[in-house]
Amino acid sequence: MPRHEDGSPSHNLFGIKADSRWDGERVAVQTMEFRDGLMQRERASFRSYQSLAQGFEDYVSFLRENPRYQQALEAAGDGGRYLRELQQAGYATDPEYADKINAILGGERLASALEVSRG
Repeated sequence: MPRHEDGSPSHNLFGIKADSRWDGERVAVQTMEFRDGLMQRERASFRSYQSLAQGFEDYVSFLRENPRYQQALEAAGDGGRYLRELQQAGYATDPEYADKINAILGGERLASALEVSRG
């Protein structure tokens, strides 16, 4: 999650960038992006929110308001397909975005953390 220079959180769990359409608070950080198949370091502006709840609300709005994510939303009941559709629609520049997220979701660390949280 991008942080402000003073270390405060942006509450941007989904890595949504702040392009010219965004009129809210921003945070600029170094990020790794894939361009023409090559990973490179870039400085980019990301959206910043006052709370995690606001970040989640904006994530949902961002996807709903962008027609290119319609197929992903239609696949929301199938996590793996949802992530592949997001990737195909250009949500992330990493060509392994969906595979990486699915590896986390199916991984032992998350399963262990969820087991602990259930008590």
